[in-house]
Amino acid sequence: MSSFEKIKATVPDHVLPTVFLAALSLIGLYVLCQRLLLPNPIPGIPYNRAAAKKLWGDVPSLRTDPDGLAQWCSKQLAGLETPICQVLMGPALMQKPMVLVADVGDARDHIMGRSDFDRSTYIINRFPLFGDFHVNLKTTEDWKLARQWSKDLLTPQYLNGVATPAIELATQRLIELWEGKSRLANGRAFDMDRDVKGFNIDIIFAFYFGDDMADSNLVREIENVKQLEGSKLAIGENDEIILPRAKLHDFCEGLIDISHKVASLYATPWPPALAAWWTRYISPRFRKYFADKEKFIRQLISVAVQRTHGDSEANIKTGLDHMVWREQKAADKTGRKPKYGKQVMADEV
Repeated sequence: MSSFEKIKATVPDHVLPTVFLAALSLIGLYVLCQRLLLPNPIPGIPYNRAAAKKLWGDVPSLRTDPDGLAQWCSKQLAGLETPICQVLMGPALMQKPMVLVADVGDARDHIMGRSDFDRSTYIINRFPLFGDFHVNLKTTEDWKLARQWSKDLLTPQYLNGVATPAIELATQRLIELWEGKSRLANGRAFDMDRDVKGFNIDIIFAFYFGDDMADSNLVREIENVKQLEGSKLAIGENDEIILPRAKLHDFCEGLIDISHKVASLYATPWPPALAAWWTRYISPRFRKYFADKEKFIRQLISVAVQRTHGDSEANIKTGLDHMVWREQKAADKTGRKPKYGKQVMADEV
């Protein structure tokens, strides 16, 4: 007697249809889960077949790649030996595949000047901490308005009159800082990463906020270095000199800290949007920074609104003044209230 016949003999006849239906239901449920949970590749485009059998597809590979998104994309194309491929970014129910095209010229010809292509939702979801900054928006009216706010800042007049002097002054300060550190180091290496970040922030603040935010990271670092004694400084494991850092403005300290957090969102097992929500509203370390950032930015916007109130451009001194003035003109033209207090303005700043 076969195994099936033995099982049949021990099971009453009226139970067999129920068992059969249960088995069919389990098979159907399994197939349904496969369709809903496993990634669903686009037919005809090469992809990593091993990733198609995993719930999160290619996502674990991306999160553990030390070279970042751009290099990882190149590796996928090279590994499949094709100029076009797809990467599977999670369960079919949550995320469609992302198509990578290596032919930049051909891709540009297809995309430029066409209205049926827009910023990818996938790319927008990569930067949840940016809020309503225009890089995070589809080409809606808010996106167009945000782009209008800052278009004056790209004119030769503003770049030459404001940006160039700011870059020159920051460069002189950076050289002075490194000369001071070099004297203390006496031939040893020293870390420059934070100095370059401070250099960039000083330029951006001068460009957008002018004298409203006159506090300089580099000036603080220069004054800090003047107070140090080379003989009392620690030496690192690679024979580099360890220089104590200056205490920067709270807003600047937060900017530097959060720049690392943006990159680390992809090193966690959580979706970036969930990790960003935790960072912004729950995290004991960063929650206060975001609250203080909102308050700080809105204070600067208020100063710019008071200075530029009216039709005259004579009081426009900073990049933020230009943005506020542009919004005032747009509101007057359409008969609406200015969006000075809206989140989209704060996030754009």
